[in-house]
Amino acid sequence: MGVYATFPDSKRYRAQTDTFDTNPLLGGLLPVGDPIDKTAGGYLAYAGLQYTRPIVGLRPASPPNTASFGLLSLTVLSTSPKWFPINSTIISFDQKSIFYGCVQRTGDAQLTSLAVTCTIQAVGRKRNGNSVVQELVYEPKLLNLPAPMQKMNFAPEFTDLIRVDVQLVQAAATSLTVVFFDNNTYVAHF
Repeated sequence: MGVYATFPDSKRYRAQTDTFDTNPLLGGLLPVGDPIDKTAGGYLAYAGLQYTRPIVGLRPASPPNTASFGLLSLTVLSTSPKWFPINSTIISFDQKSIFYGCVQRTGDAQLTSLAVTCTIQAVGRKRNGNSVVQELVYEPKLLNLPAPMQKMNFAPEFTDLIRVDVQLVQAAATSLTVVFFDNNTYVAHF
């Protein structure tokens, strides 16, 4: 990571990468299938995402867990995924990078899934009320199985954020596509 400047009203800042691999509230147990909420261990809360074990077809950036949304079983459907400061002591955050990937569910999501091309839209909501948008296009390297997640470095405009909303905007079979995230890197301003 590089050196980051502080905002005039920010007294301190800290770089953080949430890997979704442990749950500090449960003593490090991996709560697969549970909502992430405020348990990722960093400075951000996560809504609409859940812990997921690695699946056939996609290689996580940092095993064993990832965060995901989409149809993971016949009964679980997560919507409106987003992340935001975990409490009011965090003024804002700068979104730096994230690893991501998509699979199409072809049966049991843990056993038979194939990495597929998809487009995810990330909308950063700034403290001043403005928004910034970036698309994350996943193109799996199918010659490498399981397909590795890709890293997206966010545009410099993804600063002074109070929230990032993500949504799947394009895939071959949107209703059968699961989106995975790992190693969410950001700078929290206090």
